[in-house]
Amino acid sequence: MNKRSLIKIMIILILAFVFIFSLSACAPQKRPLLKRNSQQQEEKKPPKELDELRDSIEKIEKSLQSLHEKGKMPYTLLEEEATKKLQEEQKKQGGGSEGGGVSSEGGQGGQGGNTQNKPTQEEIKKVLEQEQLKKVEDIKKDILELHNAWSQYEPKAVADLAPPASITEFENALNNLTKVIENNDVFSSLLEVNELYKALPDFYILYKTKAPPEIDRIRYG
Repeated sequence: MNKRSLIKIMIILILAFVFIFSLSACAPQKRPLLKRNSQQQEEKKPPKELDELRDSIEKIEKSLQSLHEKGKMPYTLLEEEATKKLQEEQKKQGGGSEGGGVSSEGGQGGQGGNTQNKPTQEEIKKVLEQEQLKKVEDIKKDILELHNAWSQYEPKAVADLAPPASITEFENALNNLTKVIENNDVFSSLLEVNELYKALPDFYILYKTKAPPEIDRIRYG
């Protein structure tokens, strides 16, 4: 074997050794790489703060929708409901006095004890106003909780590079909702809730979701 052939063989052996060494050196790095990829996929899931924000909006929407539907009912039906409520309260308050009415009414107190006075229009109106006021006050409390939910998610939205315009759009809709509900304006409040929904897809699109966020964009756009 001449010297040139020997040199070629040595070069081939060296290259083969370098190739095998490089493969063995790269192999341990595959597991950390897979682990990093898995962590990145986990990070892409919507944070619980965003889901809680959506749940808070849905709760307000349901309450407003219920109030809006009741406002469209004929006033006569509302009167009937208020009348039944007042009569039930009368029955509870006078339930223990039925037996005592016998002596004062000459034996006919049993019948008189079951007799209920028909509520006046003023009483009915007062009941309806109180019901409306209570429901609106409950919605106002829910809106305060929505402000808190947004304050919890907003830093994450910024960190996850949510579009600044979307953040501003959501904040404007939330502030407008807070203002219009103070005037007991249920319909305008529903419109502002719709604006909140329109901004949500811009946040959900930052993460890995089961359903495409564009569905909500079409629904509320």
